[in-house]
Amino acid sequence: MSQPQSTSDDNRLMVLLIAPVASIAFALLSLFFAFVLDNAVGMWSSLVICFLVGTLSFVIGFIMLIFQISRNQLNIRNTLLFGAVSTLAFIAFLGSCVAGASTLD
Repeated sequence: MSQPQSTSDDNRLMVLLIAPVASIAFALLSLFFAFVLDNAVGMWSSLVICFLVGTLSFVIGFIMLIFQISRNQLNIRNTLLFGAVSTLAFIAFLGSCVAGASTLD
């Protein structure tokens, strides 16, 4: 039994947004480690995980985009929302790196 197209698009969007949201969460966790707990190892570990999850997000998004284009099922709403959340994840990562670097002595 096939799902309606809108439900399928929403499900695809939820899967696509898991990695960028996780990247934002790890960027915020690194700020927590840096400024609340004053733990440099936790901060840099969180930033490394944030970077890896963000990279995975871009790879997954790029592959999903290629598949959707090849099947003529490209949903512009999903593409724009994924792009916006991925951009926010990138900005959060850069902000956390700058804030983390400011804590270095």
